[in-house]
Amino acid sequence: MTDLCQVAHRVLMVLLSQDLNAPSEGGWAWMIALSGFMMNALTFGAIRSMGVFFVEFVHLFNKLSSEVSWIASISIAVLQFASFGWALVYTPTMSTIPKYFVRRRGLALGLVLTGNGLSSILFSPLFQVLIDIYSWRGALVIISAIVLNLCISGALLRPIRMLQDHRHGQAQAENHSKCALFLRKLTSDLDLSLFRNRGFVMFQAGNLLICTGTFVVYVHLVSHGKTLGLSSYEAAFLMSATGLADTCSRPLSGWFADLKLLTPLQLLVLWSSTTGLSLLLLPLGKTFPGIMALGVTYGLNIGAFAPMFFAVLPDLVTVERMTSAVGLSMMVVAFGALLGPPFSGFLRDLTGGYTVSFLVFGGLTLAGAGIMMCIPSFFTGTSLPFRMKKSSNLPHTEDKPSVSSTLMRLSSVDQSLDTSMNI
Repeated sequence: MTDLCQVAHRVLMVLLSQDLNAPSEGGWAWMIALSGFMMNALTFGAIRSMGVFFVEFVHLFNKLSSEVSWIASISIAVLQFASFGWALVYTPTMSTIPKYFVRRRGLALGLVLTGNGLSSILFSPLFQVLIDIYSWRGALVIISAIVLNLCISGALLRPIRMLQDHRHGQAQAENHSKCALFLRKLTSDLDLSLFRNRGFVMFQAGNLLICTGTFVVYVHLVSHGKTLGLSSYEAAFLMSATGLADTCSRPLSGWFADLKLLTPLQLLVLWSSTTGLSLLLLPLGKTFPGIMALGVTYGLNIGAFAPMFFAVLPDLVTVERMTSAVGLSMMVVAFGALLGPPFSGFLRDLTGGYTVSFLVFGGLTLAGAGIMMCIPSFFTGTSLPFRMKKSSNLPHTEDKPSVSSTLMRLSSVDQSLDTSMNI
């Protein structure tokens, strides 16, 4: 009887000490991660490989590189800025994952974002084969059928439900009409008050410059290879090798971030700086092995950068505001994606090569990293989340059991168990 009471005491202690508002990081959380992996593979993985079509469009329409670059740029801009098409699954998925993971957030984001690089390995040569067999029109029809598998990815998504969400929902149901709740939800999804956070503003300024520089490689690397005399399949394989390096570095970057040796922001600045340097080095490659080595170097750095982009946001704005933060961040990314590739094409038409283009956009990426270094929490190594003003529609802190009240209950239970065992 004494042993049974001691076991019951230990079990009760564990149950009372658990945080009911913390995600379990197990079970369906990994299905959410699988959904994110599929979504990234079918969205950005496909966009990255569209550079294979670039040369076909230049020859078919007999247009300048700067004009043809608008095709990929507009596609990415609609995805990021207009929140239409692929964005209908991208933003909800990437904002849901940090809510399911805390302790292993970096690793989870790294695994999810490997979908980008892994699909780039497969899609670039696959798209070239489809073009050779079915022409570019038939290839696009087949690619659209492949991307339709996003329906499966979306079916796996389930919004996490915490104890505080349930209490919050009950309070709202009692105090507000359905119409008022709908309007509040509609306006809260685009939370412009985040721009009152100085760290968030500086993050977006650096984000704009970095994304203006990094999207250039995905659109023009294949064309750059062909300019240097590579065959169509050799040029397509450049993108595959870059994607392979990207894939390998993403989970490693997330795992390293979870070691807590550096903050996510410090790692973000580190990887964006090395990405800018690798862009500056790209013109040095003149042969297939040389371009391959530099492309792999770029892939390793941009792959390490990607998980930290989403890992930094919870520290800046808190997990509760991730949906708005991701949406606004994607709008900023859209401007970079819209401006970068056409301007790179313009420089290519002006100079006859991509050397000046890679140098300019490598410099922009380094400038973006420099801006992010000015975020207040970079040197302190602490997170400075944006705090909302208390309002009646937010859950009160007293709804959540405090540590002191939990310990008091444990003490009383312990005393009662000791009394019963003495009897």
